[in-house]
Amino acid sequence: MQRRVPLSLERHNRALNSFLCGLCRCGEFPGRLRLVSVMETIFGEKRILATTSFEMRMALDRADLLQREILTSGSYEPELTEFLLVNLQKGDIFYDVGANVGYHSLIALSRGARVFAFEPDPISCGILCHNLEINAGAQETWTAVQSGVGRVEGTEWFTRTHVANSGISGIGAQGRPTAVFRIDMISLDAFVQLGMLPPDVMKVDVEGWESGVFMGAGNLLSQSPPRLIVFEGRCDQHGGLLEPEIESILGSNGYRIQHLPRTHGWIESRENYLAFRSAAQPVMP
Repeated sequence: MQRRVPLSLERHNRALNSFLCGLCRCGEFPGRLRLVSVMETIFGEKRILATTSFEMRMALDRADLLQREILTSGSYEPELTEFLLVNLQKGDIFYDVGANVGYHSLIALSRGARVFAFEPDPISCGILCHNLEINAGAQETWTAVQSGVGRVEGTEWFTRTHVANSGISGIGAQGRPTAVFRIDMISLDAFVQLGMLPPDVMKVDVEGWESGVFMGAGNLLSQSPPRLIVFEGRCDQHGGLLEPEIESILGSNGYRIQHLPRTHGWIESRENYLAFRSAAQPVMP
């Protein structure tokens, strides 16, 4: 029976981990994946510790789409990865809203940023914390917040999707559900009012809930505007943004919005966008 939920944090011993990681990254040859599956049948299915293209380590679940891409290639969404690597600066405050297992948070850590990672799913948040800790140690340069981010404080129903693509889990998610449960919610305005440092750079990817995040950040955007915002949104066949509420909120606070094209050139139903003010235009890699 196909596994439906993420793996625990248990990992293979160092030698076996290195062998499996090497198999996953050695390119295609007949029987490669079959050999990996046989090894996992014998020794158990566990997370594989791998190094990203920017030299950070992650404990990865091969069954998950996003994590499998990182495991085999060392990166995910290379155009966004490169953009963040070029534009993040040492000492930046980075908010990762919808952090999942921490890939984008680790990009920020690799550049010397201070990270606040928001992830409401307790399983994903546990993996996120593990991935941050094995790279940065105790919570001196990062903070994980097990909460959803939205318009106001309260609770919402959260859908955890099948492990095959847990990255599309979220509030009102449309994937194959394995669990539905209540999560705590906080707005970014309320978070900053608690005395937290406002972000210099912010990434927002919450599977269709992005407008709620920006609605709850009105004071932040007007009084302490981030230098750069990266967010995911619905688009048309040409990559034009189809999120009028987000456009209105960001536009009224002086932001320009620009599509960040994918390396392969295809347009998907949801694309990445950049928001910045004219005085702080980002560097395009």
